[in-house]
Parts: sequence; C-alpha cells; structure tokens
Amino acid sequence: MSGRDYPLSLGVDTGGTFTDAVLVDHEHERVVASAKALTTYHDLSVGIREAIEAVVTSSDLSRRVQLVGLSTTLATNSIVEGRGNEVGLIMIGYDQRLMDAYRLHAGLATQHYAFVAGGHDEAGQERHPLDESALREAVEQFSQSVDSIAISGYFGVRNPQHEIRARAIVAEQTAERASGALPVTCGHELTSRLDSIRRAMTAVLNARLIPLLQDLIQTLQHVLDQHSIRAPLMIVRGDGSLVQSSWAITRPVETILSGPAASAVGARYLLGNNDMWVVDVGGTTTDIALLEKGLPKLNPFGAHVGSWQTMVEAIDLRTIGLGGDSRVRPRHADDRHVPVEIGPTRAIPLCALAHSHDGVVAALQAQLNGPPRDGYAARFVTLRARVTHALSDRDALLVDLLQEGPRTLDELSRHPVLTYNLSTQIASLTARGIITESAFTPTDALHVLGLFNRWTTEASRMAAELLTRDTSMTEREFAELVVHECSRRIAENLILCAVDVPHDPAPHPSKTPGLAQRMIDRIVGRSASQEFGLSFSLSRPITAIGAPVQAYLPLASELLNTSCAISEHAGVANAVGAVAGMVVERIPVLIQPLEVDGEARYRVHLTDSTRDCEELEDAVELARRIVTPIAGSRALDAGADHVEVTMVRTDERASSSHGTDDLYLGTKLVFAAMGRPRTLHAGAPERVSP
Repeated sequence: MSGRDYPLSLGVDTGGTFTDAVLVDHEHERVVASAKALTTYHDLSVGIREAIEAVVTSSDLSRRVQLVGLSTTLATNSIVEGRGNEVGLIMIGYDQRLMDAYRLHAGLATQHYAFVAGGHDEAGQERHPLDESALREAVEQFSQSVDSIAISGYFGVRNPQHEIRARAIVAEQTAERASGALPVTCGHELTSRLDSIRRAMTAVLNARLIPLLQDLIQTLQHVLDQHSIRAPLMIVRGDGSLVQSSWAITRPVETILSGPAASAVGARYLLGNNDMWVVDVGGTTTDIALLEKGLPKLNPFGAHVGSWQTMVEAIDLRTIGLGGDSRVRPRHADDRHVPVEIGPTRAIPLCALAHSHDGVVAALQAQLNGPPRDGYAARFVTLRARVTHALSDRDALLVDLLQEGPRTLDELSRHPVLTYNLSTQIASLTARGIITESAFTPTDALHVLGLFNRWTTEASRMAAELLTRDTSMTEREFAELVVHECSRRIAENLILCAVDVPHDPAPHPSKTPGLAQRMIDRIVGRSASQEFGLSFSLSRPITAIGAPVQAYLPLASELLNTSCAISEHAGVANAVGAVAGMVVERIPVLIQPLEVDGEARYRVHLTDSTRDCEELEDAVELARRIVTPIAGSRALDAGADHVEVTMVRTDERASSSHGTDDLYLGTKLVFAAMGRPRTLHAGAPERVSP
C-alpha cells in the first residue's frame, strides 16, 4: 500500500454505557474516524454494528483495515454479576479435611469439585502418585452437570506434570461427547504464584468465562464479515497487552480489567507521554492508573474483581463508584460536609431516558405541578432486558406495569399492592438485572450547564428544579455543585493513589483517618479552615479520558497544582488502546537452592518440569536456553511480529543474624517476549470465522 492507500487499524471497545469504534492510521499516528453507540446488553451486536458502521463507511475503508482490536468489560462484569457456565473443579493433592475444617470451599467459585490424590511439594517433588482412577471417576461424574473443567494441583506451579496428565485424561474421556471434549483450564497456565485456593478459584473463573468471551468474539466477527473485514482480531488483556482472539478464548480471565488497561495504553498513544496519571471517567466508575515508562503499573497481588481476589496479572487500578451515570441525591440540611451524595448506585440519566421514551418530560412536569414527595422526586423505573427469570406475583405485577414504558417511583408508590416495601423490591429486581432506575446524574448536570448536549436537556433541567425545591439554590447552582463535587472526589482519590493509601471502595472518604481527611478536605476545597494552609502537587502530569472529562478534570488538576492534558479523542481512548498495544508474553522461572543426597543443588522450575544443576550460573543458563525459545514461540502464537525476548534476573538474599555473608534464598527470572501485533499486510493469515 502506498500514497493515500495507507493501512488502518479498527479499534472497538464495549463498555458499560457506550460501545466505541475508531479507525487509526499508525503510519501517521492519527485517529481517522471515531464513533459511539449505546451498549446494547440484550444483543451486543446491535451496538457493535452501529459503532463500526459509523466509522467504516465504505468498501475502500474496509479493504484497508489490516488489524482489529477489542477491549471489553465482559469478563469483569460477568464475574461481578456471577454469570457464566457451570465448572467442575478437580483438586489434585489438596487436603480435604483441612478445607472442611476452615470452610475454604466458598472461595472456590463453584459448587462442583472433587478431590484427587496426587500433588507435589514446594520443591516440586511428587508427594503422591496421581490417582488416575479417582480422576476418571470425577470426570464421569462432572460430564453430566458441567460445561468445562478446571484443574488445580497442589504446588502445581512448582511442578505441573499432574495437571498436564489430568488434562490429557479429561480430553480423552470426554472426546466422544456430542458437543465435543470439555474445555479444560489448568491453574499453572494462569499464574506462577503460590496460594492454592486462589489459584484454583482463578482457574474456575477462567473456565466459567470461556463461552461468554467466545460468544462476544463470534458476534464481533460476524459484524466484521458483513463488512468484508478479514484482518486478524486481537483482544486487550488486563495488563494492556494484546493477544489474538483464538488465544484469548482459552484464557478469558486474563481480559479482566481489559477496558481500563486499554484506556491507559490509548492515553499514551494519543498524548505521547510515557509517565503520567491516567484518569478514565466512565458511566459507572472512575478508574485511576499510573503509567510508568510507557507501560501500565501492574498490581502485584492480582486483579481484584467484585468479591474475588484473583491471581490474574492486570493493571493496578483504583476504582471509585463515580461516573456520568452515578445517581445524585441532595443531602439533608444538617449534613454540610458533602452537600450532595453521588454514586455508587448507577442510574440512567434522565436526559437519556427522555430521549428514548415519550412521556418522561410530561411526568416530570406533573411532579413539578404536584406537592413535594421526598425520596420519589425525579426517579423512574424501566425494564432493562427481556425477563427470563421466575418471578413472584408481586414482581410480575411490577414488570407488567413497566412493559409499556418507564414509570415514576411517585406513581408506583401509590399503587395499592406495590406501595409496601417498594424500595426493597426495586433494589432486588435491579440486582437481578431485570429493571433499572433512572434519576438525576452528573450527565444531567452537564446538560443543565450546557457542557454536554447529547440528549433531552429539558428533562435534566426539570429534575434539577424538583431536587432544589426546598433549597435556596437555582437549578444551575445545583448542577455546578454536582460537577464540582465530582472534581473534588477525583482529586481526593488522586491524592490517595499518590501517597499509596490502600483502596477502600466506600463511595465517600469518611473512613480516611481524621487528620488525613481534614488535610485532604483543605487541599480539595471542602474546608476553608484558616488555621493552616497546604500546598500539594503530583510529580507526574494527569491525562483525562472519557466523555466529557473536560468538565471535571480542569478543576481537579487545579486543586492539585498539576498539569492536565486532554486529547481531542479522549472520549474514545479505550478503543484507540485496543489497537495501540504490544503483544507481550511473560514466563517466570524460579530457581531454588536445595540439598539432594547431601549435595547442594539448584532446582529450576520450568514451564512443564523441573531440572537440577550443580551451579547457580549453570541453572540460569539452562533456563535461558530452554525458556527463551518457548517465550518467543508463545508471543508468535499470540499474534506478535518480530519478537524480542529479554530476561530480568533477581537474586533474593536475607541478611544473616551473625553478620556474615547474606543467606541465598533463590533466584527469580522473568522472560518477556514482545512484538507489535502481526497485521494482515505484514503476513498474518486472514481471520477465519468459526
């Protein structure tokens, strides 16, 4: 390709509120086109198709697309919501009595599990032979009740041979099933860290997510086929790297935090800064991450999603329940610390609801004409998706009332059957994904101020009037208060990130120790105390992404005396990040000192076995010789082009209590294979849809 016929990359991001699409010209480092569509939960293909069709407007553009990238919140949301298939967990060498005594089963993320004798010790030595008979019996039992299998061997990360053998047995025993052999996930493939329960749970979550990610990928591929786009499809992992879709389907748990990771990578691409704080303001949450030397800082403990602390290597993220769709509630007059409460509950902005449904503006006007109804003003309920759940008579009545469109809580509270315990009923149906609430949000505040005009501004203005009836504020003053409080919350959490305060997901900072909170209040402008002054600034600049961050981040950065950059394409940075990353495969290797038959040895824990050497340097060289080509091959399989492999060595020592030489504890090697994603133009095969 030459001249104006330059190659393009198509980035797609399926977020909680919007699905974004961009066309990126890497040759000239520019965004050619971008578009947003509402994410359609009932059928993701609708939103994906709308966004792609808005940027791929001709067959010429379709032909020039050489790479497609996808970032997604699917894995994160599915884990939080408990969705996915049934998984059978095979636990090799685990102590069943110990697990029973300490009630550890709740941490396994499945009710289908079986204990099989076998496993290894910390040095990788076999503790007991693998009980293949018991294994086959467990597989036979699972085959009628589960859709996939997870395998976790005790100390399987030190020697995975039992996990590998068990996988082969599962494949052999389930090969004759009408739907094909059961998919299998092995714990050692996902992490090299110890903690047998968390490793087993991570393997279960991975197995649970396989069909969900497969469906999403097939949906996107179908839309791409309709536009004759045959370029390879890459998926963003939680560490910001890219991997081809066929690889991601087998390890979908690695796409946890894919969206925020893509945001950080996209911000670096758009602004060209390798060291900065990235603030991503979304619909439900605001995510804060640190970019160091061009790469997102990773969480050393693994990604935390919902109630699960996984062992997935992912971006180190501070997430607060604050976004454009956060519900806003005025506080009582006697609570002056924070005059409005924002989030973490999500609601459809009233301006968006009125844009989609007739009658919303009239209902708001009716409330303005009537007496004040504290707690019910400017709140609506609507159906979220087609009902597939079994409902009680009371719930079925509410769902029937919503079939014709949104209803106000004011109206529902007057219904003779629903008036009792209505709030609890709505909360329950919302948690089950059946209904959703609409209320005043920061997006409505921006509509009132004229800073964002995508939907029906009149609905936002009327709601603000309803919420300020008993105050001396005007609608505009109320909207300004909401925007300022959002800015202060972002600034406050940037401070907590910078001083490395552990993250508390509480929506408000009330749990921060008293003195620290008073200092933070002074910095972000909530306190006008004249007793002391503070000057605070971040050592790295801030970049803001999301739409429309121009309303929040200038004030937040001003409070922190820190520069802030906002790209003209900040609203689609996630989609840009879906095609701006690198393919990165990391393989950790542990070398342990041990004594064998009275002789000192160094044990090398490789990807599929262990090897012993007499000298440390021989052990390091053995690992380098064996693992380097494996890392390179994995990167190529993951979709990389022109791979380079590096090795980082860390010798761990402890000081001797006698003041003599330090005690050698072991050596950690990390092999990293890295390359740009292989495009269609660069020789990648055409994508073949399933």
